[in-house]
Amino acid sequence: MKATHEQQSVYYEIITQIVRGCAFESFLELGIGCGVLSGMLRQHCPQLKQITGVDVSDGDPPHEGVEWVRNKTTNAFFRDDDRTWDCIFVDADHMRPQATRDVVSSLKVLNDDGLLMMHDTYPPNIESVNPMVCGDVFETYLALAERTDLEVVTLPLFNGLTIVRRVDERRIWTF
Repeated sequence: MKATHEQQSVYYEIITQIVRGCAFESFLELGIGCGVLSGMLRQHCPQLKQITGVDVSDGDPPHEGVEWVRNKTTNAFFRDDDRTWDCIFVDADHMRPQATRDVVSSLKVLNDDGLLMMHDTYPPNIESVNPMVCGDVFETYLALAERTDLEVVTLPLFNGLTIVRRVDERRIWTF
């Protein structure tokens, strides 16, 4: 993998460009850390009407115009929240069982023509396959890639960015 840790911000920029280019109006981030992505989205995607981040830990106050749901698991969030989303970024628990639950829950609330994105799906080395770095989220990505109802693309940049969307049967033409 050519992208290095120093190029970490590249995937934030790519997500921001995709969100802006697709004119998405709602964005859900699972695992917000210090809120870098939500801050970039707020700054560069004025069409976003709703940015929500969910994290189990406590943290700094949110950026203005961003809803941060702290001290709550993603399982509890999906159980308690009934909104749908144009784009969902999964970067919470880095282990396959929970990442898979997050993806399954996300697909249930993803709007038509929405995108699901996952981080840490292309670990650069075996040392990265631990819960503090990438974990085994790549195994969730590999399972998704086998599904025929989804289109799945992984970009080999900082620990991997996977983009998923549902196949729309109405848009499949034969030539």
